[in-house]
Amino acid sequence: MRYLCIFALILGLLLSSCEKDMTPIDIFKNTPKELPRLVSYTLRDNKRVELEFNETVLLSETLYKGVKERPGIMNSHFILELSTPLNMGESEYFHLSAKNENGSTARISLRLIGRNTNIASVLLNEISTAGTNSSPDRIELICTKEGNTAGIILSSGYINSPGYSFILPDIEVKKNDIILIYWDKETKEEKRELSDGNTAYYLNAKATKTLLSTKGIIVLESEYQGAVMDAFVYTDDYSSDWEGLGSEKLYEDYKLLKESGAWSGSAADSSKITSSRVFSRLPGAVDTDSLDDWFITKARTSTFGEMNIYTPYVEE
Repeated sequence: MRYLCIFALILGLLLSSCEKDMTPIDIFKNTPKELPRLVSYTLRDNKRVELEFNETVLLSETLYKGVKERPGIMNSHFILELSTPLNMGESEYFHLSAKNENGSTARISLRLIGRNTNIASVLLNEISTAGTNSSPDRIELICTKEGNTAGIILSSGYINSPGYSFILPDIEVKKNDIILIYWDKETKEEKRELSDGNTAYYLNAKATKTLLSTKGIIVLESEYQGAVMDAFVYTDDYSSDWEGLGSEKLYEDYKLLKESGAWSGSAADSSKITSSRVFSRLPGAVDTDSLDDWFITKARTSTFGEMNIYTPYVEE
């Protein structure tokens, strides 16, 4: 009994002396919680994808075309073989899980589009932005160098102001061939041989919305997140905010296009564009990447599906 009393006395003294120091300790306090970050990815030769992370990660799982794999390899840089190569212009998603040394796992989905190794050169050629059921929104392209159109992307917007995007299919084109794209309405016509020996191809973008009728940006890219091949910027009010574009997002994209050399100078004037007037590029595919390349023509004298003719609209 005497020993029990002594033990209790000692225990009480220990507890009372440590009372002020018994605060919770967070053993994870200084441990980073950030998810691993994918810095860049590139599709190489349509059968390998290259990944670059900001740190060393364990690539624990991938999923592509229904095939799940567990690479189980650690690195910050990977080159992975796809189970099935992509065709030119084919679009597929590549899903992956990557875990860093702290146990944080990032689940990432990448959109892969089969690369075109023989890309045709194309320009925007004629544009209708105030269409109707009988005269719908259309965008015409003209080919300035033969090649293949698979994977070329036509968008009603850009990085900060993304709109609807249409991926062109696999078409072998010659110089001066025409590609006419019906934006939100459809046509049953597929192609037509022209009198000069060239061909006009008709495509349906099946967009969910019409083109912006007053202020907007239209961009052609060589591939998904690729180089800008051509662009068109338009506004109906140069005095409005953001240099006439009316929105900061459109203005930021306008600046990006100017910095890349895809557009220079002011936006084209859309104030006179109606359902009966459209934008048309000067004949001969004149290309200075500015509004100087364009004129406005009446819809009945437009040349959708044909080579452009200079018939400018004149106010009466």
